[in-house]
Amino acid sequence: MSDAPVPNDALPNDETFSKAADVRGAPKPPRPVPDIDELERDAILATFRRAPRLGRVIGTGVSFGAGLGLALGFLLPNSTGVYRGTVAVLLGLGFALIGGLTAGAIATRMDRASVDDRDGRPSSSPTDEHDA
Repeated sequence: MSDAPVPNDALPNDETFSKAADVRGAPKPPRPVPDIDELERDAILATFRRAPRLGRVIGTGVSFGAGLGLALGFLLPNSTGVYRGTVAVLLGLGFALIGGLTAGAIATRMDRASVDDRDGRPSSSPTDEHDA
């Protein structure tokens, strides 16, 4: 490549970038970087809360309990006069209820520990000071 001066028409400009923006993978014009004062003026205060998804936690408890109940109903000896499948379904429903209630209690405790009620910031310990 020579050291000869390049004419201004050969240099990229805004028109060149706008035409090239239609092509996939083409370079885009650089965006102006805002200064710190503009960033502070436009900033929106937000809080990030680490709370459990209650539906998923309870659903996991229900499915775990139902699976355990069905397994116990089919594997343990049947001493009743009904079919083994009926015993398995009843045990599955009972254990699903127990699993859902247990998971709900655990999720409620996790949710309570994730946020300090006084000022909305995460608590420093699992037990809040005002609970004691």
